[in-house]
Amino acid sequence: MYRELRKYKSMLLTIGLAMSIASIAIVRFNNGSAEGDILLWLTAIAGVILASAFMAEALDVTPAILEIFLGYMIGLAGVRENTVLDMLALIGGVILMFMAGLEVDVQILKRVLIRSLVVGSISFTAPAVTTYVILSWLGYSFEDSMLAAIGVSTTSIAVVYAILRRTRLQRHRRGQLILASAMVADVLSIIAYSVFVFRPSGMLLVYVAALIATPWLASRLVSLLPRMSHEVEVRLVLALLLGITLLSEAVGIHGILFAFLLGIAFSELRDKDYIEGKISPVAFGFLAPLFFVNAGVHIAPVEISLLKIIAPLLLLASYPVKVASTHIALKLLGGIADPRLSSVFGARLTVSTIIAYAGLKSGILARELAAGIMLTALVATLISGAIGGRVVYEETM
Repeated sequence: MYRELRKYKSMLLTIGLAMSIASIAIVRFNNGSAEGDILLWLTAIAGVILASAFMAEALDVTPAILEIFLGYMIGLAGVRENTVLDMLALIGGVILMFMAGLEVDVQILKRVLIRSLVVGSISFTAPAVTTYVILSWLGYSFEDSMLAAIGVSTTSIAVVYAILRRTRLQRHRRGQLILASAMVADVLSIIAYSVFVFRPSGMLLVYVAALIATPWLASRLVSLLPRMSHEVEVRLVLALLLGITLLSEAVGIHGILFAFLLGIAFSELRDKDYIEGKISPVAFGFLAPLFFVNAGVHIAPVEISLLKIIAPLLLLASYPVKVASTHIALKLLGGIADPRLSSVFGARLTVSTIIAYAGLKSGILARELAAGIMLTALVATLISGAIGGRVVYEETM
């Protein structure tokens, strides 16, 4: 049985590597027109997205890690920033945040609200302050230092939930506290980013008020119309997400906070599982992977020498502080003494990448810092997954 599984994974890895090399080679040796380049780039991106899925299955890692890396490689090969790719990636990022919002369990938050607010706030604030101080001391601007600090201080709800689910800890009080605290840290990072890039004006305040009210009004509308077909609900969600993206772009802010709020609003509906099941293939089959690949394309111009310096610096400035501060808070408030459970808070991927990508596109964040945030998120997620995996193994034996 083990030998067959190993053979299966080796085959997937070989296919994935072959597809990756082919996609990179096609871009590298192409000399077509600008119009032809866009189609060819989309084809190459589709190739590396599929290759990432094969290799992720073989290596037992999240595909997003490989998607960013392969996006970086095809960026080096010749794929460049493009309006079409950027727009598709923008929609992918917004849908990703909606799916993250669907993962939030409001009932869990209510049960451990006060303690999770304290633990989550500490988990976000401690590494953010440390990173900001270090970057400021190194001479980076206030905007660069603040946005980078926010980007490396998030916590991935998806990774934390996956670890808790495998250990079955999500059914116990301490598991609920960990998950709720991770939600708080994630929400704080999204709010902090949105407040940081917010430039108030009369019309902007009207837009923001409308965007904040829309998720709750839409979810109430759906709940009051029990005869509404599932297909209508799904199309309503997609229309709202596109509308959020359009309005957010019109006022010059990213739609991640509003998409996240929409996801939370719909997470309490009885048809949540159906909506999630219908949108997931669209989100995780192409648009979300395209977002991660395009993020890799955007960091390709960064010099390797800069990346070798800034990425380890961001990792050392944020990861140990985050895990240590979270461990102390969990031990004091939740009686959770195992530091390996605190280490899962160091996992960060989706929100970190979105913040880095949005900051880079808006011109607020230096390119080497954006690349460093993404690389730090990848390494931190791998470390947290490995440490959390040991807890899973020991508690399920």
